[in-house]
Amino acid sequence: MNPFRNIQTSARRWRAAVPVAIVATVIATAAPALAAGPQGIAIAEAPEAGSGVCHASSPDSGFACAREKCVAESGLEPSDCLRVLWCYPAGWTADLFLQNADGFHFHRYLCGADTRAEMVSQAKAVCTAPGKSDYLECSFARAWDADGNEVEISDELRPAR
Repeated sequence: MNPFRNIQTSARRWRAAVPVAIVATVIATAAPALAAGPQGIAIAEAPEAGSGVCHASSPDSGFACAREKCVAESGLEPSDCLRVLWCYPAGWTADLFLQNADGFHFHRYLCGADTRAEMVSQAKAVCTAPGKSDYLECSFARAWDADGNEVEISDELRPAR
C-alpha cells in the first residue's frame, strides 16, 4: 500500500479543478460587462400626440418599452404608436424639430454619433441643407448621450431668421 496515494490523488484533482475555477471566474466577471454591452435606442411615435424613447439591448425589448411610454404620454392605443427608429449602437442621439413656413412640422432623428460634437455637427448639416432654407425652425427637441442619459443641448443649429 502506497502511503502517498491519497495525497497524489488529491493533487491530481486539485490540478484538474484549477482551470475550471479560472474559467468560471472569468465568465462570472465578464458576464455583467457583456450583458451591459452597447445599447440601442428605440423610438415610437404617435403623430401629433406623443412619443416614447427607450435604450435597450434588442429591438423587440426597446420597441416594447418605447411603445409603452408613447401610449402613456399620448393616451392612445399601442397601434397608434408607430415604430420610427431602431439604432444600434445608439451612440449620441438627437431628436430634431423642424417646421417650414407653411406650418408643416416633424421630428428627424439622428443616432450613432461617437461624440457630442459629432452629433451637433450632423444636426447642423441637416438644418443648413439647401432644401431647408425656408424652414422657420430647426432645433434640438431632445438629445441623449452614449450612455442613454437625456442631455440638454443648447447649440444653435443655424442662424436665426
